[in-house]
Formats: sequence, structure tokens, C-alpha cells
Amino acid sequence: MKIWQKSVAALVWVALTFLRSECALSESVDLHDSIEKKMRVINQLHNALHRTKQAGRVYYRADCVPEEVRPNIFPQAIRFPDLELKDYPLGHDGVRSVHDIFDRNRGITTVEDSANIVRIRINHPSGEILKTLIPVLAFTHDQQYDARQAIGAIFHAKEVTAELERLNMQPILRAEDYISAYPHEGAPHLRPSLRRVTVDQALDAVAITFHGIIAYGSCMQPRVFDVEFF
Repeated sequence: MKIWQKSVAALVWVALTFLRSECALSESVDLHDSIEKKMRVINQLHNALHRTKQAGRVYYRADCVPEEVRPNIFPQAIRFPDLELKDYPLGHDGVRSVHDIFDRNRGITTVEDSANIVRIRINHPSGEILKTLIPVLAFTHDQQYDARQAIGAIFHAKEVTAELERLNMQPILRAEDYISAYPHEGAPHLRPSLRRVTVDQALDAVAITFHGIIAYGSCMQPRVFDVEFF
């Protein structure tokens, strides 16, 4: 009897292990697909904003991947929303072309503001942390010339880390492999410091200075967020 019980327990353990591995494999494929979807959106936006030399901001709410089925290569991860995109419309540029690209989808707003930034909001994202006020945001010399390092400085400001703790939020952790910008005369760069800016305004300054697109994604369970520069 004991041998039979042990055999059943072993079979159950094997079955559960197999199901977990199948789920992890499925999530891995799903997450790779999510990254590809996000890059298709970013590439379309670069095409739309290139000629007008505008910066872009993408805000999106997405689903978090449950921790128990996350593949090891994605210690934290959120899925980019499923979107139906039109091809980049020839003859249109700027916010008009961005609107055309997304107009088959609900829950998306596209606006161009006075800062000459085109903003795309997808699925009504939460942005509490973006409202955090930073009295003085100082950049090192290297951070002034590198968009990703500058973003790191923003989210390491003491006011921001305190607010993240209060909101019980944490950023997505990832290892990035990229060539850091080399500070040199004539290269785009931020001022040594920004005063009385919100996190969102500081990210605007980075997007404008480096002529790029910044994507901010968040999910609520667990409360994590992601910020990327493209």
C-alpha cells in the first residue's frame, strides 16, 4: 500500500512538474511574441515621427505574467497589449499618421501637446509614479549624454524611491546590452540639473533631447512598471 501511495505521489509530482514546464515554455513564447509586438509599434512610431523630428511617449497598461509560471529568463515581465496596426500611411507624418496607425483599436488616445511630443495612451495606464515631484534632479556628466543612464537617474532620485516604496511598486529588472553614448562636443545632452520637475516632465526632457520614444508600461498585480528608451 505504501509503495502504491509513493508511486501515485511520484506520478503527481511528475505531472505537476511537466505542467509547470509546459506553462513556462508557453509563457516564454508568449513573452517573446509580446516583445515583437512592442517593437512593431515602436518601429511604426519612428517612421511616423522621423520627418517631423518629434519625440514620442507611449503609456500602456498590460497584464503581468504570474510569478509561478514565469520562465527564468524573465524574472519579471509584462505583456504588451495586442494591437491591430495599419501600415505607416505614406504622405502623412506626425500625430496624424500616428492616429491612422492605431485607429482600428479601442482604448487608445493619440495627442500632440505644446512640448511637440506625440503621446499615445493604451488601455488607460496607471501613472501615479509619473506625478512625483523632484525638487532638484542632478545628472552626472555621463548621464547628461546618455538617455538610458538619465532615466536611471530619474528613478533613483530619493523622492521617487520613497514614492515607489509608498505605492508598493517596483521596476522591471533587466540586463541591457547597449553602447553607451560617448560625451563629446556637439552631441545632444541634458542640462546638468532640472528643477521642480515631475517624473513625467523629466522623461519628456530625455525624449526631446535625444529625439527618441520612451515607453512606460504598468500592471497592477503585482504592481510593477517598465520604462524603455527607443
